[in-house]
Amino acid sequence: MDALLKVENFTMHYRTTAGHVKAVDDVTFSLARGQSLGLVGESGCGKTSIAMSIMRLLPYNSEIKSGRVFLGGQDVYSMREEDFRKLRWKEVAMIFQAAMNALNPVYTVGSQITEVILEHEPAASERDARERVAELFCTVGIPEERMDHYPHEYSGGMKQRAVIAMALACSPSLIIADEPTTALDVIVQDKILREMEEIRRKTDMSMIYISHDISVIAEVSDVVGVMYAGKLVEIGPADDIFKRPRHPYTYGLMNAYPSILGEKRDLATIPGEPPNLVFPPEGCRFHPRCDWATDECGTVEPPARYVGPNHSVACYNPFPAPSSGGDRIGVATA
Repeated sequence: MDALLKVENFTMHYRTTAGHVKAVDDVTFSLARGQSLGLVGESGCGKTSIAMSIMRLLPYNSEIKSGRVFLGGQDVYSMREEDFRKLRWKEVAMIFQAAMNALNPVYTVGSQITEVILEHEPAASERDARERVAELFCTVGIPEERMDHYPHEYSGGMKQRAVIAMALACSPSLIIADEPTTALDVIVQDKILREMEEIRRKTDMSMIYISHDISVIAEVSDVVGVMYAGKLVEIGPADDIFKRPRHPYTYGLMNAYPSILGEKRDLATIPGEPPNLVFPPEGCRFHPRCDWATDECGTVEPPARYVGPNHSVACYNPFPAPSSGGDRIGVATA
């Protein structure tokens, strides 16, 4: 398949007074055109840092240590900033984590989206831009007459839809959705996710969904990547990840949620806490919390290896695929 996005051995740190925070460490993955990737993991595992790296919106204290990011065949970090600015919103757009507060309170919602279109398409007239905004509002389920209303006149769900409309404004090839339904009730959340998926499939755009909620990732992703402490510890087809997870951390995440199939089982917890990324543990970063760690796990970092078609895991002792109907291996219960 044609790869729209390639992230190759990418490492990024944040400089702090305590030392370098190793937020993203040797991460590699690719995303085909029209494909959706779900990134899941605990808070602070590096999901948003990867997104901001792709968008070239990292803060001043960030430092790219190694690796490359390719978007549509272009090396993102070899481009001049002014050239990459032309690609933002036009080729790659982002629904930010704080989408509920992403709109400027002193401008109407319609004018803010119109501005995005005019900035990236100078040939478009303001009338054309407003007509497109009206179409986008219809697409995301906002009445056209609400275009000239201010953000404070929108409900939470409408603000979320407006930010999605803004991300769609220039018909980008890739949208990065960072916790796109945070703080919304489950009914509105489900409806918005379904709308986003319908739009993605109709337009054949690629999408990266970022969430700590496995149920969200299961609903919207073709491919799932599991992040832990700055590392991509497992990645593969969504169906394979959910049915046959191979990394102990992935098992822990799966068993920490009620079964979507309705089966009755005890929920599990992962003992301990995520490591300090200024001084991460040697070897596998998960080994201090893993019940199946060996001496090797604590000395040398495990390389990623394939355990199935397009399914790789960074673990010395990946779990075998559980037999159909059998008990799943879980982490220590609380």
